[in-house]
Amino acid sequence: MSLGRVLVEEFQAEVLKWLRERVDLVVVNPWVEPQRWELEVVRADAVISRKGKITREQMQRSGGRLKIIARTGVGVDPSRVDLEAAKEFKIWVTNQPGSNAVSVAELVFGQMIALVRHTHAANRAVRDNRWSDYLKFIGTELAGKTLGIVGLGNIVCGSLCAGAPSKWLCWFVIPIFRSRM
Repeated sequence: MSLGRVLVEEFQAEVLKWLRERVDLVVVNPWVEPQRWELEVVRADAVISRKGKITREQMQRSGGRLKIIARTGVGVDPSRVDLEAAKEFKIWVTNQPGSNAVSVAELVFGQMIALVRHTHAANRAVRDNRWSDYLKFIGTELAGKTLGIVGLGNIVCGSLCAGAPSKWLCWFVIPIFRSRM
């Protein structure tokens, strides 16, 4: 029994397999096949999308068939989904808050290391054949330091500092959860 027609972008093979077992699945890359995306949006009961655009006109042309638009990112870009039209046509719009928290936390931690170790400047010096500049790029270690981050948003402190041998001070403008650190 199919749960309806679902339009998706290309995802991991196991996700697509799981969906195919449950729904009439249509896979379209909206950037590679924009005309096909435009056609399929109005024929879908649900859309799962990262980058596909869904307009008022498409919602109207769906004739009430489209019931939910699930964005795979942490927010909903109003230039990609007409939120006013979705409200008017009673179409649910969802996202995945916090879904990229670990990735962003790792990127932040990597950038901190690059900053204290002068990685970018050292890379430039090597590319410019300035090998004798190496003493400028010794840097410092984060171990034993106290690091502070202001405005983490949905990125959980635990994700950021898991395994880091340092003390962390975290400040949230809006209390999201009580830190146990």
